Amino acid sequence: MTMESKYTLQDLVDLDRYPIDDLDGRGRDLVAQGRAHLSDHAMCHLPGFLRPEAVETVLEEIASIRDTAYWMEVPRRAYSWRNPNDYPHAPVVGRANKNRIGTITTDAFAETSAFVALSNQPALTEFIRRCMGFASLHLVACPFLAANIKVMEKGSSHAWHFDQNDGAVTFLFENAERGGHFEYVPFLRDEDDEHYEEVEQLMDGKTSRVLTAP
Repeated sequence: MTMESKYTLQDLVDLDRYPIDDLDGRGRDLVAQGRAHLSDHAMCHLPGFLRPEAVETVLEEIASIRDTAYWMEVPRRAYSWRNPNDYPHAPVVGRANKNRIGTITTDAFAETSAFVALSNQPALTEFIRRCMGFASLHLVACPFLAANIKVMEKGSSHAWHFDQNDGAVTFLFENAERGGHFEYVPFLRDEDDEHYEEVEQLMDGKTSRVLTAP
């Protein structure tokens, strides 16, 4: 039996600033802006999307289960789903970078937690669907990775990689005291050209295309 959380959409999201509860009315322009930002920059950044009280609540939840984090400290390849032996013409497919990051999985949180309530909001899913331009969008059913927290500390790094899905939704709950910037390169590869040489330049730190999200 699933327990219902006490946290509502209004408790979690600043609906005055981001009216995702009224996407056919007050939120129509917000969707249009989101789609435009994704089209132009491959990212839509929404500062202050969550209410400060909600952020504090989630941070308290994380602190109480932080010791459940599963740490991975193995080199990660940008093309992790490909067999490098199948791409002799593109050595960069086999290259790996330092990767050290912790993950707190969904099942570590109480079903009634603010974090789980946030990830289960139908209005949030519908907002993302419209911004991404999908015909349909559903919550991930996996009890472990439906939503997860990434934990980083001094010496951590998230290696350069390509996601295998059509998009990612990330909430930043706590800034690093120093470093920890989110870096990305928009439109580095496309359907017709992997641009392997540019990917290799990125790995070598020889590209000026890296952007940092605020």
